[in-house]
Amino acid sequence: MLTTTDALAETISAQRVDLWLWHARFAPTRTRASAFVREGRVRINKVKAKRASALVRIGDVITFASPRDVRVIRVEAISDRRLGAPAAAELYTEVGESIPQHN
Repeated sequence: MLTTTDALAETISAQRVDLWLWHARFAPTRTRASAFVREGRVRINKVKAKRASALVRIGDVITFASPRDVRVIRVEAISDRRLGAPAAAELYTEVGESIPQHN
């Protein structure tokens, strides 16, 4: 049976990294997701994203520093809208453990 996420993955092949981070609930707003990229805190497949409009695709690995830790995740699906937390968790898988930030 196709889930909503599966159906979306078949129709959307790539998405802006700021949108994807917001849709997957890694940022509270799209503006904040864009700021993560501008601040140099986001990498796509080990390459620093230079613009919020950089594209992510299914299978890409995103590394980003949040205020609390460094997250490494694999894009499993792409959504056309912001999802609730349980559905958003289906958009990615954790790759390894998060690394705590020490201030």
